[in-house]
Amino acid sequence: MPTPFFYAMTEPAEKTLVANLVGQEHRGLAYGWYNCGDWHRHTAGQRRLWDRVQDVRPLAAFGSGAGLALAAAILLASLPMSPLSQSERGRG
Repeated sequence: MPTPFFYAMTEPAEKTLVANLVGQEHRGLAYGWYNCGDWHRHTAGQRRLWDRVQDVRPLAAFGSGAGLALAAAILLASLPMSPLSQSERGRG
């Protein structure tokens, strides 16, 4: 999947998550930290994946990435919902 397509499909949801996790007064700082972490994740992740593909089988490299993605999904699912999200959820 090309990187621009991936970011076009995932970034709005990620930014919404950041906005829902912090208050209005800290939103700019949260976006800054998010973008810093996103850059580090992107560059370091590509390097680690390339090293694993070269050292071991590609299936092991991509499988470890899938495992980390699953762990992140479980961690996000365990976060408590913000009061704003709970009130919006009841509106249906």
